[in-house]
Amino acid sequence: MVVRKATSNDYRKLSYHIRNKHIDYITVSHISADIESNSLFVLEDNNTFVAMVSVVWQEEFQCCGIKRLVIFNKKNSGKGYASLLLNEVIEKGKKYSVTPWIDNTTMHHLLAKLGFHYVKTFNEIWTLWEKNA
Repeated sequence: MVVRKATSNDYRKLSYHIRNKHIDYITVSHISADIESNSLFVLEDNNTFVAMVSVVWQEEFQCCGIKRLVIFNKKNSGKGYASLLLNEVIEKGKKYSVTPWIDNTTMHHLLAKLGFHYVKTFNEIWTLWEKNA
């Protein structure tokens, strides 16, 4: 398994994966913008994309936002790949925030395991978690 920053050469393949997942909160425009801003990371196994996540600077909150985490193949869920990916992209000395849906208990458990703490629920559907790495 290798974690690396995505490049423009990855765009086509990542777009294909996202279209096949039918995820409305991750678009090909997000992928393009995140690659262009050098903020998209992929987890690869033998040249096959397993997962991706974006880490973007949020000026208004003065922290890095972890966004658009996805495991592409359902058979890879529960194998620790999200944890592996996040452990690789979180840098010491930086503040991070994540806003998973209130009903995404799997992500809540993962964030707690990684040392994030719950801050609040907002707009009735989102939760805010933070970590000072």
